[in-house]
Amino acid sequence: HVFGMNIDPSQIANAKSYAEHTGLGNRTDFRVQSFNDLPFPFPDNYFDASYQVQAFSYALDKEALFKEIYRVLKPGAKFSYLDWVLLDAFEP
Repeated sequence: HVFGMNIDPSQIANAKSYAEHTGLGNRTDFRVQSFNDLPFPFPDNYFDASYQVQAFSYALDKEALFKEIYRVLKPGAKFSYLDWVLLDAFEP
């Protein structure tokens, strides 16, 4: 089963549409939700894996968010993220 959340309703609508189109609608759950709304509505040790792409820069409390991700991941679960960083030596 795949769960997805995004703050943008249009992206959730696209995900639901694609899941239905590919026959995976009954194996997915997509919700409009901000990861700033903690705690997540899941029990401890719930997910086998988690990933995010270019969203952590919008986290209001990164430490609390990472603690919550840790809480909902099973021991040994995989976690991946991609986000932007700005280094001190950056010159535009």
